[in-house]
Amino acid sequence: MTVNTTQTLTRPERPAERPAERPAVIAGTRPPRESSAGDVVLAYLRIQAHALKTLEPAVRADEFDSVHQMRVATRRLRAALRAFGQVIPRTDSAHMAGELHWLGQTLGTARDGEVLAGHLRDSLRPTPPELLIGPVQARVQGHFAPLRAAARTALLEALDSPRYARLLAELDRVTAGPARGPLAEAPAREVLPAAVRRAYRQARRRMRRARHTPAGPARDAALHQARKSARRARYAAEAASPAAGKQARRFARQMKKVQSVLGDQHDAVLARQAARDLGIGAHLAGENAFTHGLLYQRELCHAERRQAGARQVVGLEGMPDTYAAAQEVARLAGFANLRFACVNFNAPDFDRQIEAPTVVIHGKADKLMRPFGGRAVAKAIRGARLVLFDGMGHELPAQLWDDIIGELKTNFAEVT
Repeated sequence: MTVNTTQTLTRPERPAERPAERPAVIAGTRPPRESSAGDVVLAYLRIQAHALKTLEPAVRADEFDSVHQMRVATRRLRAALRAFGQVIPRTDSAHMAGELHWLGQTLGTARDGEVLAGHLRDSLRPTPPELLIGPVQARVQGHFAPLRAAARTALLEALDSPRYARLLAELDRVTAGPARGPLAEAPAREVLPAAVRRAYRQARRRMRRARHTPAGPARDAALHQARKSARRARYAAEAASPAAGKQARRFARQMKKVQSVLGDQHDAVLARQAARDLGIGAHLAGENAFTHGLLYQRELCHAERRQAGARQVVGLEGMPDTYAAAQEVARLAGFANLRFACVNFNAPDFDRQIEAPTVVIHGKADKLMRPFGGRAVAKAIRGARLVLFDGMGHELPAQLWDDIIGELKTNFAEVT
């Protein structure tokens, strides 16, 4: 038997049942502010799924920026599935998230070839003619052209594959709903900001780790991990914005700045590696590798400037501006300085570990843990009965002891 006293107690009242059917929010429409967490997350997933499918013909036609935009759609889908696991359960999304990762990698290989080639060409453009020694531009073109062609062939094969078709079918199934996570029916304003804050805390931890990592490849790798966390936090905030409002949008803009600066730094790291490889190739071919060394040093300096820019954006003490925005997002749900226990609990464990008849007693006036937490616990335990009391907060008021004891006796009778 489990007694949850994290919210309010007064006279027992059965919670109103959710309507059996709710009109689905179609792609392109904004969910109402009072929507459930499940409705808001599903609406965001539908929008990104629609973008993914719409961009496919453009990718096939090799239209400008189409590969990048399709890759962004896959990343937003994965970020939402990862951030809102208590809304869309992992059992429903884990396989699809893995397949989205596969598609994102395939798109990324095609995209990275475009970005690196353009980046090196842009670096060569302001170089004085007297410093362009040897067929440098031709070597850049000759190096990346076959890589891009192979990446595009692999991408088209992936889009024609049964695996991609199965991914789209699975995406349709999940986005059609309903969301089945333990917090899916809870108000979005009470659930989603905490998930955004959790994603932000991971980004902040990784930025701190990167700052304390010695300069070199290890720091480059640490900054890349921080960038990915910042991107996930940004996309989670975008998904939560219908419920969290302007605070979430402000937070997403700040995270975009972090992501952009660290993205430039990562591009410079990759370009530096490419310049080194090109220089080695030029030397082995009997060419003068001076300009490739110049490119390498230029990208090294650029990466260092981007690191300094990242420190300015995120702040020396751990993203103070971003943290203030994250605190404001969390404040909307009433737990700015609290750990959101209901988001962190492992719902499947309840079902496996608790087999006895269970009553979950919860107070409606509890400001520390709101009533949807009790609903989530009751939903996670097979056959559990939820009792909500009016006027009860986080304590068990003496005037309600008789009512509470009565509920416990009823549960004990079921056990015997």
